[in-house]
Amino acid sequence: MAGAETGQEGWQSLAASALRRGCCASGLVLLQRRPQACAAVRLHHSMRGVLARSSQTDEQGEGLGHLEVAIVSEIEDQIIMLESAKATTDTVDALRSGSSAVKAIHQSVSIDDIENAIEEANKHTENMRQIQEALATPIGAFADFDEDELEAELEDLEEKELENELPEPPQRTSMEPSARVTTSSQPANDLAELTKLQAEMAL
Repeated sequence: MAGAETGQEGWQSLAASALRRGCCASGLVLLQRRPQACAAVRLHHSMRGVLARSSQTDEQGEGLGHLEVAIVSEIEDQIIMLESAKATTDTVDALRSGSSAVKAIHQSVSIDDIENAIEEANKHTENMRQIQEALATPIGAFADFDEDELEAELEDLEEKELENELPEPPQRTSMEPSARVTTSSQPANDLAELTKLQAEMAL
């Protein structure tokens, strides 16, 4: 009913407009074809409504586009937050694993265990030293020898060997010692002869 009234008003408006512009023929046609004119007017208004709704749809489409952009941005933010949370979780898990490993080591090795191990190593070292000293101690007949006497005898033997290895000094064959011996023995011979002569004269 409202569409019929709108079409009638539109038809009257179009007819009046045509008459005012001097288009008598158009005005008369409109007056003669009232039903068709009303239908045209209704179609015109219908098209205008479609266009209006289309414009509204475009505006809504733009709004939906902005909404999609906002949703995508929100999803990206959520993904970044999830990745960050995952990295944080991995880091915490790694720290926990390291702490558990250190704890297990501390439980398996204590300060007392380390001290006992060091003490045992020192004991083995002392035992080895005593064994070496025992092996170096002379046994049997060699136990009565004095080390100082043995060293002195060893030095004497070394000196004798050194003397044997040294060459003898060369002998001098000069005639001067013989001449001196002859000269020194001559007065003694003269004195003996003189004494013999005196004894004969005394007889």
